[in-house]
Amino acid sequence: MVSDLEADLTQVLMSELPNLKRRAAGTTVPVERLRWQVLVLIASGRPRQEISAATGYSLRTIRQIVQRYRNLGATGLLDGRKRHTTPALLSASQLQALREALQHPPPDGGAWTGPKVAHWIAKATGQQVHRQRGWEYLRRLRSEPANTEELFPARPGEADGSMKYSARAS
Repeated sequence: MVSDLEADLTQVLMSELPNLKRRAAGTTVPVERLRWQVLVLIASGRPRQEISAATGYSLRTIRQIVQRYRNLGATGLLDGRKRHTTPALLSASQLQALREALQHPPPDGGAWTGPKVAHWIAKATGQQVHRQRGWEYLRRLRSEPANTEELFPARPGEADGSMKYSARAS
């Protein structure tokens, strides 16, 4: 059963349908896009059960989205979850310097390890860096192929073309 208030809202949404579609297509946040899509489907006259099946939202959540839009407008559809993003540890120039440093032996000799990379990063940034973070940078930068010949050296006989390949009969 549709109340008069809900019917009025549907009429309002129908008049805003082109704007709703534009907003749904224009947002880059998936949660917000889905909320706009709910309003587009309501404005298109789709039944709530069909909207629920199409979006995966419960009927209660659909009512909440409509209520927030009615009370707050477009602001009510924003994704209000807190995003805890940490700034990058190294700037682009520092990352390039680390990449170049890894091409040579470490200052104290031996091989590069997580703690050695962490110490290098700590000196470059002036921040305390855990050895695990050093290991993560080492793995990430070592996985970047510098050139394919380093990664896949020629086998004996391949370089001069003397090695012959033959197909085996199965």
